[in-house]
Amino acid sequence: MYSTLNNFLLIAENDIKFFHKTKDEADSYKRVLKSFFNKNVFQQCVDELEIAHGRLSKDYSNFAKFYQENKQKFTADTKKHIISYLDYLKSAVLAAEKRLFIQRVILDIKINRTVKKNEVALPKMFNELDEMYGECRQKAILVNNIAEEIKSAYQGYCSRRKKPRG
Repeated sequence: MYSTLNNFLLIAENDIKFFHKTKDEADSYKRVLKSFFNKNVFQQCVDELEIAHGRLSKDYSNFAKFYQENKQKFTADTKKHIISYLDYLKSAVLAAEKRLFIQRVILDIKINRTVKKNEVALPKMFNELDEMYGECRQKAILVNNIAEEIKSAYQGYCSRRKKPRG
């Protein structure tokens, strides 16, 4: 069960890294420059962000289901860690969803020219997204702090169990 938990954490961490990489590539100046010459760049960004969002959403769903099915088997500390991690992961899913929405608006503005009113709303959307990223960072810090507390408590427990031979 704990190996499955560790696998969920590893997969989710890899998918969070994938989202950040995808987001950074979508926001890179190289992509912006390429978009002047090739309008397909906007669609490519949407496609990549959809994949990243889909992976994070799947991770959250699978991890939450696993936790619900097994929560009676976990210690209080592990439950606390999992719940904080699920909160962090949900925050990442919402941020990925917002970033995908913004990219779709940009695509619509650049390709279809149908949503000109959203051009004015884009700066506000990016500010909201920055706030969401900040919230994700705070939740990640909380997850790491809880993990450190558990690790310290476990190390203390192990050191008390060791009795000198003699």
